[in-house]
Amino acid sequence: MLSLMKNVKLLPRLSMKALVFSLIILVVISACSSSPEKPNAMPHASSGTKAPAKTYERPTPLKYSTGHQIVSIAESLIGSPYKYGGTTPRGFDCSGLVYYTHRQSDITVPRTTKQQVHYRPGKSLASAQPGDILFFRIYGDSVSHIGIYAGNDQFIHAPKSGKYVSYASIKEPYWRQRLIKVANLH
Repeated sequence: MLSLMKNVKLLPRLSMKALVFSLIILVVISACSSSPEKPNAMPHASSGTKAPAKTYERPTPLKYSTGHQIVSIAESLIGSPYKYGGTTPRGFDCSGLVYYTHRQSDITVPRTTKQQVHYRPGKSLASAQPGDILFFRIYGDSVSHIGIYAGNDQFIHAPKSGKYVSYASIKEPYWRQRLIKVANLH
């Protein structure tokens, strides 16, 4: 009977050790079997979901001209939502996109479209280079929209509420007829 009592006293101690050991094994096994979180897919214009916040990391050393660097930054922001007054990857308006891409390239430019149009002299569309800014008259008599020329008759812009940063073509009659100025802000 005495030996049975000794075994009963050992039982809680052994059970506790076994329990602790089992928990450690369980933690190790579950940690090895977990998978990393999937990144959010870029939203489609009609999905209505929010785009994930993005940041741009400048390549070192710089591999591109300043204009190409501005385009590269703008391309990394394609899919970001339009937000009136927005200047971050969480949301941009058209001038906020220009402001942000230039600021990421260490270039100071005015914040608003009306300020940006007067910042530098214009040039012809035929001489446009990647990173140049295209100014459009959409409403009324003054400039009301801008985009970043990407080359090959394409530009990147934050179109309007409900849309996302995207490419458009200057060859489209809508844009071509409303273009009023091309300028280099860098």
